[in-house]
Amino acid sequence: MAPPLPLTRLDEWIPRLDSREFGRKLDASRARRSMTTKPVIFISYAHADEPEKPRDGEEKWLSFVTGFLKPAEKRGGITVWTDRLMPGGAEWNADIERKLGQCDVFVLLVSRHSMASDFIIDKEIATIQQREAHGEDVHFYPLLLTPTPGIGLEIVRHKNLRPRDAKPFSSYPPDDRLEHMSDAADEILKIAGEIAARKSATIPQSAPASAAPPAPIVSSPLPPNPRMIGRKDRLEELVKAILDEDRPVVVPGGLGMGKTTLALAAAHDSRVIARFGKERRFFVNLEPAPNADGALTRLATDLGLPASGAASEVEAKIAAACAGQPTLAILDNLETPWLKDMAATEALLGRLAAIDGLRLVITVRGEPPTLPDPGACTLQDVERLGDADARTLFLRHAGDQFAADPALPGLLKALDGHPLSIGLLAANAKGKPNLRGVAADWSDRRADLLRRGAADDRKTSLRASLELSLAALDPPSPPHRLIRLMALLPDGMSEADSRTILSDGEAPKEERGAATRLEIARLLSRPDGRWRLLAPVRETLLADFPPAAEDRARLVSVFLRRAALGKHAGTGKWNDVREELTAEAGNLDAMIGVAAREPELPKDLSPAVIGLRELHRLTGLASCASLSSVAKRFHDREDVLGEANCIQSLGDIAIYRSDNEGARQRYEAALPLYQKAGNVPGEANCIKRLGDIALRCSDHAGALQRYEAALPLYQRVGELRGEANCIKGLGDIAFARSDHEGARERYEAALPLYQKIDSGVVGEANCITSLGDIALARSDHEGARQLYEEALPLYRKVGAVLGEANCIQRLGDIALRRSDQDGARQRYEEALPLYRKVGDLQGEANSIKSLGDIALRRSDHEAARQRYEEALPLYRKVGSVLGEANCIQAVGDLDEAKGKIARACGRWREALALYARIPEPYSIGFAHNRLARHAATPAEAAEHREAARKAWASIDRADLIEEYLGKDG
Repeated sequence: MAPPLPLTRLDEWIPRLDSREFGRKLDASRARRSMTTKPVIFISYAHADEPEKPRDGEEKWLSFVTGFLKPAEKRGGITVWTDRLMPGGAEWNADIERKLGQCDVFVLLVSRHSMASDFIIDKEIATIQQREAHGEDVHFYPLLLTPTPGIGLEIVRHKNLRPRDAKPFSSYPPDDRLEHMSDAADEILKIAGEIAARKSATIPQSAPASAAPPAPIVSSPLPPNPRMIGRKDRLEELVKAILDEDRPVVVPGGLGMGKTTLALAAAHDSRVIARFGKERRFFVNLEPAPNADGALTRLATDLGLPASGAASEVEAKIAAACAGQPTLAILDNLETPWLKDMAATEALLGRLAAIDGLRLVITVRGEPPTLPDPGACTLQDVERLGDADARTLFLRHAGDQFAADPALPGLLKALDGHPLSIGLLAANAKGKPNLRGVAADWSDRRADLLRRGAADDRKTSLRASLELSLAALDPPSPPHRLIRLMALLPDGMSEADSRTILSDGEAPKEERGAATRLEIARLLSRPDGRWRLLAPVRETLLADFPPAAEDRARLVSVFLRRAALGKHAGTGKWNDVREELTAEAGNLDAMIGVAAREPELPKDLSPAVIGLRELHRLTGLASCASLSSVAKRFHDREDVLGEANCIQSLGDIAIYRSDNEGARQRYEAALPLYQKAGNVPGEANCIKRLGDIALRCSDHAGALQRYEAALPLYQRVGELRGEANCIKGLGDIAFARSDHEGARERYEAALPLYQKIDSGVVGEANCITSLGDIALARSDHEGARQLYEEALPLYRKVGAVLGEANCIQRLGDIALRRSDQDGARQRYEEALPLYRKVGDLQGEANSIKSLGDIALRRSDHEAARQRYEEALPLYRKVGSVLGEANCIQAVGDLDEAKGKIARACGRWREALALYARIPEPYSIGFAHNRLARHAATPAEAAEHREAARKAWASIDRADLIEEYLGKDG
């Protein structure tokens, strides 16, 4: 604090301290100290920070700080000293020197004013620093009030400033400012109590210890109520155990799950306060305790008792202090002493549990301890938060302004309900305008965001917390190796792999049990039969604790072999590999990505890429995000064929997701690579797939040209499936042109080729389905139904989800044509999620549009319009001219039903132009027929009717002409 009188140059008359002068004054100060252990808190401040008449926006900072310490001072636990307590006429310089030499805690109020004061820097801070240098038990505690230039903070930069993250109190909103000061006051009081307890142990006793009355317990402030979110049932369970059990209560759980929060919330429960009183609840942090003796010392110190002497003497003091005075002690982080000194720690807990009046609540990370009879009441593990509670926790720490932020749900999903990670990420988000930048940072450097500022302890850094748990695994033990390996697997590890993956041959017993040991340590769980890590823990392991190269290579090899089995999707061998691939589908893409980052590319990588493509394309299982990076690695290695396979695979995935333009670009990029490598099947595949894209976009001539170019290439190398695919493609062109007979001949020619090869099951089912399409187009509903029902089990047998969805959709079409609207709706709703599973936008659009057709038939025009407007952009996205035209025509029908005839005719003309572009005579006829109904003149109506007749006649549909135009049409 600055001197009471303003002086121009303090250094003209205040002598600088030298070590000899400091020593003399320190000795004198010690001699004057009373024998009491009541701690003294000295507050240093600049008078400018305590204005007599504050202006708007100014704060009386000294009053602000002392206001939080006065309750403890009133109860007699501490003495707070400031220069305002000096009486008039006192020698203020000597008085300040005396208090500086006596204080236990030196609280410095940091601001630009105090850091510019010669007296504070050269006298007060210098005195405390010299006391620290001489080994004095004094604590320097800086509080940052207002923004202060960096050069002014140099003298305290080595100290841990409060509030945390060195953010000034003045920067916080009023409520947050009060909360941070409350936390700081609790910490100051706890530090003062610990120093007082240590000093009490050095006070000479006037009588033998056995004859002296027990030292009174000096209140060590309990941390504030954490205002726990959710978990009301767990809180009730713990409070009930504290009140009803006569043995210690153990609260186990994984790292950062909120065990401490739960224990403190219980200690602040009104029923617990009524039982133990406000002054009889204690919090004992055992993290610094190296063993059982250290744990006992921490407990005694926090109870305000001398911790010197033999363990039995300390335990006797605790027993005497608790006699007749029920006392609650939370032993937090028991794992630290217990794992280092297991037998002795458990024995200590047993002895403490036998002390009358002492109730213990023990939080432990991992396996709970085993206490001597009667043992402990061990609660269920504290587990992750539910979605709603996770959201509430994030908003409490980050601010309610993010409640509607579109990035919040994704971030919360990534944090997996882990309370520590949620709080840390929220701290990084606080003060930002939105979560967009936080979400981008999370995608780039996930683990870095799971810490608060530059801190690195278990409460402010997930990495530091995880490191403590990993150290307890005795690295490089099998559990330590296994957990780092498991971080590579986003979808967890099977029990079988966990028992064998650490060895090439027969796994020893310790390796077979590694996962179980990790489960005991609460680092793994098995909620669905697979070993899983919490997502934030996995991200931190990936970033900071990579697996050993030998272990990683072994895991990569296993998963590349599995991915290669994907080539059997859609074949007769699918059932042999279905179970294994379905279980591991969520890991295949990630492990191919790991393989692509290996210094030397594994030889099995290319077959794995092809297998992953076929698995995803036909079943919708797995993802393929790694293929671009794999293609780049092949390119860098000048492996032309490997690069071509990757690029073609990306094209296959794009086309089955109805991304026709993306697929076209990839096939055109892969084609010259196959030609360069002399790989004829790959070249033919690219050409044929470019034909598929042309057909999807209703470019029949372009499709015909591509199929006819690919067919002889397949025939040259004896590739039957490719040959059959081309013939079937020619049939699809004929069908699109309403040449049903030509289409039937092509399908029947392709069918036996597919049946000759093991991998031709999907092709066989496709041909049968297409023959059903012909029957349906000819209104042979029963024939179509039989063919679809013949194809459906073939698709299911080989896991071909897209084919299955197409069959179900077509069975819905038959039901709708038969006016079985409920049956049709059921089929469409069954097909829709299958299309979405494989990412087929056109199939998805077809199902949605068909649901709109049902609504239209039921005169639910609003629902129908919503469905059509939902399907239309999907058709446009995939370039489906026919689908787009059908939607537009259906919207015109809705306009007609509402009497908006002009608008309806406009829609039908728009659809007609699209049909004519394909061309599609079947639909052209219906568009003209609609326009004829509302023609302005008889001549115009006759013109439309004639156009409809010609269109239907071109495809030999006399039945349509008779039904809609009459026998004379």
